[in-house]
Amino acid sequence: MTLAQHDLEQDEEVQVGAREINLIQHVAEIISLASASATCDPAADQRLQQERPMPVMMISEVGGQSPQGYDSMLALLGGALRQAPGFVMHMAHPAEAGWRIVEVWQSQEDATRFFAAHIAPNLPEGIRPKLSFQPLHSLVSP
Repeated sequence: MTLAQHDLEQDEEVQVGAREINLIQHVAEIISLASASATCDPAADQRLQQERPMPVMMISEVGGQSPQGYDSMLALLGGALRQAPGFVMHMAHPAEAGWRIVEVWQSQEDATRFFAAHIAPNLPEGIRPKLSFQPLHSLVSP
């Protein structure tokens, strides 16, 4: 639902990714940070970057994984993934050697913590994903 389709009450919370936020307060914070940045003050720009680190993209190359294996892992762990601290989004597709899973997380620490606690203990024998992380320059979401 877009904002044009929905009138917000002053203190209404909205779901953004895995978080619930007060949209009015969030927009005010963005405007405040943007105006600090608009001053061309390098110190303000640095504070903005420190306060709002960009998320990371995790790419998992899963050699030998079948569609059924991926689907069963997602069925088992999808609920926990949606609730995981720092989780933003998940997508996957078949790749030449198995599956490629791409996720966006608020930090590499959030992603590796979830992987260690939920994914690694449930991997089928012989399946060992190769993880790589890329800091994002931008992330546009609805």
